[in-house]
Amino acid sequence: MEFNSNQIVLSHEIIAESTGIKVHYNEATIKGIINAMNQGFGGIDLYSEADEKAAILFEHIIRFHPFMDGNKRTAMFSMKVFLRNNGIIFISFPSDVRFLISVAENCNSNSEDIARLTKNIKRWISAHCAKENDKREINRIIERNIKILEKVKGISKSRNWSDILSKSITYWLVEKVYPDIDIKYDDLIMELYELKKSMIKS
Repeated sequence: MEFNSNQIVLSHEIIAESTGIKVHYNEATIKGIINAMNQGFGGIDLYSEADEKAAILFEHIIRFHPFMDGNKRTAMFSMKVFLRNNGIIFISFPSDVRFLISVAENCNSNSEDIARLTKNIKRWISAHCAKENDKREINRIIERNIKILEKVKGISKSRNWSDILSKSITYWLVEKVYPDIDIKYDDLIMELYELKKSMIKS
């Protein structure tokens, strides 16, 4: 389960190119994150599972801010790259943005709270992941997310709550933090169907 500083930096450069942010980082902090992922004793890894290492990678990038900007987005992208390198696909959901913000808001707590936070991140990662050749599990995760979106849409229609869809997007995508995100509710559903089609075919 190798992952190095260059891969984190490359992930950030990809984020920077798509968002226009400047690439500026603390190399020592990034190396510290890699060391934290790979720490062990007597030749035995403290974190032996991919989702455990991914949780450390994700939480540490957000908590220690090795980049001038874009740390949360880089944490998400780096985590996905690490998992994919280990034959695991992370399937995103709109509320992941809300989860990113919650991690950022809670990662400056004491060590016990950080330990609980890391466990929550690990559970969140595991709920989103499937082995790249496990098409049944990939399909199950995508279908679960589609059902959630379709259920909210159904409630909106049956109760004539026309604003519930826009409010859901505002909440999930944290519009106050990322006001430049512009997406329609039906587009979220369509993206999942297209993802399902591409994943099952591949």
